[in-house]
Amino acid sequence: MAATRKSEQFFSAVSGGGEPARHLRVEYNETLKIVPCRCQSSLITEELHGRLFMWWVNKGEPGRVFESSVGFNFGTDDTDNKIIYSPDVSWVENGVDRNVTFPKAIPKFVIEVQSKYQKISQQRDKMMFYRDRGVALGWLIIPALTSSLDAILEIYEPGKVTRTIQTPMVVSADLIVPGFSIDFSKIFLYDCR
Repeated sequence: MAATRKSEQFFSAVSGGGEPARHLRVEYNETLKIVPCRCQSSLITEELHGRLFMWWVNKGEPGRVFESSVGFNFGTDDTDNKIIYSPDVSWVENGVDRNVTFPKAIPKFVIEVQSKYQKISQQRDKMMFYRDRGVALGWLIIPALTSSLDAILEIYEPGKVTRTIQTPMVVSADLIVPGFSIDFSKIFLYDCR
């Protein structure tokens, strides 16, 4: 696939065009259409965003909490093209410029939820990219896609080997997000039946 140069105006236009599929620019300046995720992944993402948002409110609203509709400008690639990513859930410690389409802010904490239609290798590459660009803590959540599989949480931190927790229970982000923890035993019970 030949990569084509796209302007920030192009991405502004397609992100507001009302199409059901979302667009995302990736590191190699390709444009991908992202299909909607599975119901279970959506419920988990919604719950995690809600929990992080409530933490934010209860802590006096430090920084900002975002869901996947915001694209962050993570800098440029080797050919000076902007790299825009939209984590499923994120917390930026300091505020962002609201007048910029793609804020140049590196979230301190990101959460990605694996969907059935995403390749796990691409999700892991994205998590390593976040870590390499300065994200202090990243959680990749891989829900159990069948009853015979365990849910998995992968934890990404700068300078550390990725940790994997099978069937996580309570996990804390306290060192980066003071007082924030998640009881995954309740979140992984979501079913769309």
